Amino acid sequence: MGNHVSAANLGNAVNVLLGTGAINLPSDFTQQAFMDDLAEVICRHVGGELIPSRRLFDSDSNGVTIETTGNHGSPRKAFWSDFVTPSSTSSNSARTLSELALQATRRDIFSDLLSAGKLQIDGKPAIMVSYRGDLIAQERINAAPRSTIIDQHLFEVRPDLLKACHEMSRDFVVEDWAGRHLEEFASEYAKGPDHDKTIVLHLMGTLERQAKLTLEALWNAQPIEPGAWRIGTVTISRGA
Repeated sequence: MGNHVSAANLGNAVNVLLGTGAINLPSDFTQQAFMDDLAEVICRHVGGELIPSRRLFDSDSNGVTIETTGNHGSPRKAFWSDFVTPSSTSSNSARTLSELALQATRRDIFSDLLSAGKLQIDGKPAIMVSYRGDLIAQERINAAPRSTIIDQHLFEVRPDLLKACHEMSRDFVVEDWAGRHLEEFASEYAKGPDHDKTIVLHLMGTLERQAKLTLEALWNAQPIEPGAWRIGTVTISRGA
């Protein structure tokens, strides 16, 4: 006959395993794996989805990350709201935000193109612009640090990344992706492996003055003045 363990003692056993004073443990026991398994069981009964620690680039092995909202299913915040606390695995670290802010100050043709209202070719207004905003946005997102977490604070620091997310997916909603990595979003909406050969920007001033540019060409663009880039034999600049 098995030994009875009361609910209170079961809770105590969990507390011991989550603490540092547990004894008589198997040699292969790891606290993080136990926390992941425990959180997965709770999610199965009350809702929510565990993001396994192995998927978190900045995991500090001091808890678990639970997604309480998502693209599928209704919000599951009722239970978890009393237990969720900010941590480095659910928000961007100061280092990441600092790197993102610094990155925004660097010359970047992809940022210039995303924020440009009008474009010029060789100093003259382009009368026709064909623009693959999703592919340009993808390059902008891929340039962000791998540890970047999607949250409102991120887009306060980098509104250009919010625009990039909307370029990649018109249905993007911050709350649906909150707490997940920007890289994960980019992977879900990524284009094919040969997208760097695709024409992403077609500008026409006249029949003689036009440019058909690939991502590869944009990466090789040379900055010549604020808002202006030399690409091959043409100059692309932001319009007035």
